[in-house]
Amino acid sequence: MDVTAVDTSRFEEMIGVMESVAKHKRDRTVEESDTKFYELMAAYNRRALEAKGEGKMVVAHTVMVPNEILYAMDIIPFQLDNAANTMVTSLRNQEEVFGIAKEFGFVPDLCSAHRAQTAMGIKGWYPQVDAVVWSHQICDNSAKSGGLVAERYGVPSFFLDRPYGASEEDINYYAAELGEMVSFLEESSGRRMDWDRLLEVLGLAQQMTTLHREINEIKQAVPSPMANRRGSQLSNIGWLMAGTWEGVNYFTKVRDELKDRVNRGVGFIQQEKHRLLGVFPPPPIKWKLLDWMEKEHGAVVVADPLNFHWGEWEMDAAKPLDSSARRYFALPTSRQLHGPAADALLKDVVEDAWKHRVDGAIYWANIACRQGCAAIKSVKDVLRDRVGIPTVVADSDMLDPSIAPDEETKDKLEAFFELLEDRK
Repeated sequence: MDVTAVDTSRFEEMIGVMESVAKHKRDRTVEESDTKFYELMAAYNRRALEAKGEGKMVVAHTVMVPNEILYAMDIIPFQLDNAANTMVTSLRNQEEVFGIAKEFGFVPDLCSAHRAQTAMGIKGWYPQVDAVVWSHQICDNSAKSGGLVAERYGVPSFFLDRPYGASEEDINYYAAELGEMVSFLEESSGRRMDWDRLLEVLGLAQQMTTLHREINEIKQAVPSPMANRRGSQLSNIGWLMAGTWEGVNYFTKVRDELKDRVNRGVGFIQQEKHRLLGVFPPPPIKWKLLDWMEKEHGAVVVADPLNFHWGEWEMDAAKPLDSSARRYFALPTSRQLHGPAADALLKDVVEDAWKHRVDGAIYWANIACRQGCAAIKSVKDVLRDRVGIPTVVADSDMLDPSIAPDEETKDKLEAFFELLEDRK
């Protein structure tokens, strides 16, 4: 194993921060779903940390790998991207993390989320894992960073190939890839897939999908009943806990909170001034800016296609792997960032802009993301020409605050909000 010794001290510190944040929010009687998010994030990572002592197998994986398969096999899923993002945002140790990645040869213009993931793998800061499943879905950087972790930890790995298109041939190919993934996990774990259990897990994933769609409908209300950061929180829980009762219960909690506000005729903030469409998930280090937008400018993100806009998907109990494959072709973010932009992304932003009655859009441009930034002009043009609304491009980086300091972003957003005021 290239990693001479696994050192989880920083990982344990990260979990402690998440638990402290959750306690602080609960003591302040902050909205239950916001508190619960941090509790679930801490619990998810703690399970990976404590798995060895409980005799559980841990499989690390990159983003968008179907963890329902892992849950069905009683394997602890551990998403590498999420752990790296959570560590850097909670410990604020960017200088240390990016310094490690740079020494290893990862240049600063690569996505910081993957530089952080690489640094954690190089130093052995992840818990010990038994295998790695990695993919290029949705990001081509994942095709390198996932494999590097497997190499450094000296564990077997499987590359899950996801086609670019979304034809029936592509879906069939991906379903066959999932079958190969199951075979790899069976060989690595020494246990067989429990197909009845997989159907149960997919059934829970179906419930979460239904709830997610319902939430997207509810938040069309005027005024908006939902906090700006809740969309990203839902996506995180959806990616980490698809097919679990924890995920179902969290989505149900959010749905019920929103319905209660709509029934009472109140919004999440007292005075809603600007209804915005957000394009691309906002960077984790910018979540406090989402709060600032609400409090200082009455700006609410009411439409968020890459976090919310599902394609068509219903579970077919007779074809579990086909069902899982189709789910990941319909999943928000995965749906929009594969295939031609005109087939999903552009249609989704236009549809959501009309349905949610937005008056402007923010494009969170992670400057190191080729998939995200490539679509900026197309999105701006289609929103201007088809919907008649302007778009501000907020340059950013997932984890590196030096790329676009908050004060610079605030100045740009304030100028945009003035423009929206002038258009009324």
